[in-house]
Parts: sequence; C-alpha cells; structure tokens
Amino acid sequence: MATAYATAAAILTAAGYNTPPILEQLSNYILTGLGHDAAGNDNTAKYVHGLTGYNIPLYSATYTLLGITDPPGIEKVGNLVLT
Repeated sequence: MATAYATAAAILTAAGYNTPPILEQLSNYILTGLGHDAAGNDNTAKYVHGLTGYNIPLYSATYTLLGITDPPGIEKVGNLVLT
C-alpha cells in the first residue's frame, strides 16, 4: 500500500493538487459517496463552492482505483503531498 500512497501523492502533486483545501475536498468527495447523497444533493466539504478549475472526480477516482478510500490512507497521501 505504501506504493499506492506514493503513486497517488505523485499524481496529485504533479497536477498541482498540493494544498490542504484541495486535499480535504478530495478526501470528503471520496468519503461521502463521491460528494452527493442518494437524492443527488451536494454534501461535500465546505470548500467545494470556492474551488474552480479542479477535477475533483478524476482525482477522487485516482485514490479509489489505488484502493485508498479510508481516512488513514487518505491522510497518508495528503501528508506525502504536503511534504
């Protein structure tokens, strides 16, 4: 799994997704069923309406495909990105 963390961190860093608000948004998007409840209502992080130009679904899928869908794993990726 350490390789998956490093891979996700490298992809996100290369794309410029290296600030806490973006990482928090990505994490919340993953952990809230891709950002919407069953009725389709937006229930993502407080930053969602302030972000423009970020492909949150694509980078959420990056985590998910690598098997990083748990808070500790997401936090590890975030720490790698930020250091």
